[in-house]
Amino acid sequence: MKPTDKKSYFFVLICVFLLSLTGPALSQQSAPVQHEEKSRVQKWQEDIDEMASELPKRHKNLFFQLTKSTFKQEIQNLKKDLPDLSDEEIIWRLSCIVASAGDSHTSLRYQTKIAFPFTLYWFQKGIYAINTVPEYKHILNRRLVKINNKPIEKVVETLKKGISHENEAQIKSSAPYFIAMAEYLYGAHVIEEKDKANFTFEMEKGKPFDVHMEAISLKTKPEWIVSNENEENLPLYRQNRDKPYSFTYLKNEKTIYVLYNSCRMMKGKLFKDFVMEVFEQVDNNPVEQFVVDLRNNGGGNSMIFYPMLKELKEREKLNQKDNLFVIVGRRTFSSAILNALQMKNQTNATLIGEPTGGKPNHFGEIKYFQLSNSRLHISYSTKYFSFSQQDTDSIYPDITVEISIEDYLSKKDPVLEKILKR
Repeated sequence: MKPTDKKSYFFVLICVFLLSLTGPALSQQSAPVQHEEKSRVQKWQEDIDEMASELPKRHKNLFFQLTKSTFKQEIQNLKKDLPDLSDEEIIWRLSCIVASAGDSHTSLRYQTKIAFPFTLYWFQKGIYAINTVPEYKHILNRRLVKINNKPIEKVVETLKKGISHENEAQIKSSAPYFIAMAEYLYGAHVIEEKDKANFTFEMEKGKPFDVHMEAISLKTKPEWIVSNENEENLPLYRQNRDKPYSFTYLKNEKTIYVLYNSCRMMKGKLFKDFVMEVFEQVDNNPVEQFVVDLRNNGGGNSMIFYPMLKELKEREKLNQKDNLFVIVGRRTFSSAILNALQMKNQTNATLIGEPTGGKPNHFGEIKYFQLSNSRLHISYSTKYFSFSQQDTDSIYPDITVEISIEDYLSKKDPVLEKILKR
């Protein structure tokens, strides 16, 4: 054999040897991996197990009201029923389980894809349509009394099970929103078809009339009948809704009105600078009454309010029962609750309006986790805040004033009017 032939021969031997070692492995790597697609039920089972495992671990104290045995039983019942449930029914059942904890900061965050084209509000005498599209203009400012022949009171009682809440004020705030969510109503068995329902409203003299309505996609931009572009004609609490804070000096009434919509810093104006502007008006004008309106405030950072609180505590003339007022309501929640309580306990302010949507002592400082398959978010509380010796379900005002549909339509604010009359 020639030297070159020997080299070739050994080269071939080495290649064969290497292939014998790596060949099967290479073959396995190159073969496509076969994954069996999970069924819808399997995906939901995984999400339910994930929720059942993660929520108790992450929450500050999930079982402060709900028992572990009840929680586990509801999870088991839901998993057993899965094959017979639609996605909407499963989401509804999950919402009910999370809401049963009794913590308004802990909830299943579900964004419906379709909704009925109206805006509702719960006034003194019931739930009214305050906006809609031209097709249904005859329901505008009418009271809703039934959905698919079910009395609205029973509908609300059903929806309460899936709404995380701690008091009735929160239900007044939230129920009108959920009534418009078509898939939510369907999951709760309020309506039989996912995108259609029959709504019964009342005429001015109490005569009922039915409206068969179809839900619309939330991706569309409906042509609403009522526009709030001209804010000048609206009462002060309905103006500047896009600003965390604003104020007005009412010259004839010698009153400073501060609208504190959110416990967040305004872009371009620190709250302490805003407070300086407010009290510059106080120092340069006759001021006999000072009003802080928290009725639209859903919370944020409670510490932001401190400069206002500090200044009011030091103003002896203003810090009197009939001079200093705090307006609260069903949307006063979370950090705004603390600010209302600070005003109640550290100043001589009179609280006026409606009971607050949140509790003085409550769980909060929320975080989120996401379910792996459905991608649903669940919020949960990481701390417990105790601000009051009395563990009431709400902060109840010293003077209760509710807004009627007549007040709303005539663009009046009976709460501020009550203050100014004093």
